[in-house]
Amino acid sequence: MRTSTDRFRAARALSRSSGAPAYGGAGDPETLSACLRSALCASGRLSPKRRRATGAFSVVEVLLSVTILAVLVSSMAVAFQASLRNCEENDQIASATQTGRSILNRVTTQIRGAQAIDLDVSYGELVILMPTVGSDQRQVRYSFDADNQVLNYEERINGVLTEQQVLLGNGQDVQVVNFHATIQIGKDWQGVTCAKSVMAFLTFQQDGRQTSVSASASPRRNQIY
Repeated sequence: MRTSTDRFRAARALSRSSGAPAYGGAGDPETLSACLRSALCASGRLSPKRRRATGAFSVVEVLLSVTILAVLVSSMAVAFQASLRNCEENDQIASATQTGRSILNRVTTQIRGAQAIDLDVSYGELVILMPTVGSDQRQVRYSFDADNQVLNYEERINGVLTEQQVLLGNGQDVQVVNFHATIQIGKDWQGVTCAKSVMAFLTFQQDGRQTSVSASASPRRNQIY
């Protein structure tokens, strides 16, 4: 077994052969350790400044990670924009559909309370004669304008135009494709020819998508109970 003196001598000999400065004091552990370090450094076996092992990424790994992240962010942005665009289109279609249903609900309400339905009208027209109030005879008319792709509404009292407006298709990015009414003719309780029921159809399009709604109603005055 080698003693500390033997280790010191060996280290001193290695230090002399490598040109490292010698240390005295064989019994001093610090002297022995310093002698060994000096000898190893001088011989090139131990670097004075050993590089410390770290967990850092290389430049190539960082660039690759940034590239993958950019691709993922771009894909998410495209998907988000497409989803947002679909939501906007669905909202517009739902709004237009609701408007169309509201129009037909107005039509059927007027039909139910009508005094009579004009049977001699052109295709795309619906004329409703409302009950007389005093001496005022009120008449409402729905008409489809195929040239401008709009649905018009007119109201007359004693033949005088009192209200006129575009119900659908004007400045709403919505085009009315068709509007018409089919009238089922029958007899009232007095045996007079009249409209027993009316079914209205409305078709419109928005962004190339067509939507059709329909509703039916019967004038209560013409029913036989």
